[in-house]
Amino acid sequence: MLEIIVRGLAPYVGGNMARAAVEGHAHKLGLRGSELDPSGVDALLDTLSPGLHVFIGREKTVQIVAEIRATIAAARGRR
Repeated sequence: MLEIIVRGLAPYVGGNMARAAVEGHAHKLGLRGSELDPSGVDALLDTLSPGLHVFIGREKTVQIVAEIRATIAAARGRR
């Protein structure tokens, strides 16, 4: 799931920044491993959102986070 989040953010903040932000916030939240349960995904995206507002604005952040959530839901449905 972390990789899906990184891929969703990378076009807007760059690959390195996306990876650093996702991994750093996941670590701060105590989230381990690439597979997150739904509450972990929600917590991580909620934590990342305020920083994204600075880079891409509130409306675009809402759109991107919704797209990431949909991609994660689809990935979970394929299992």
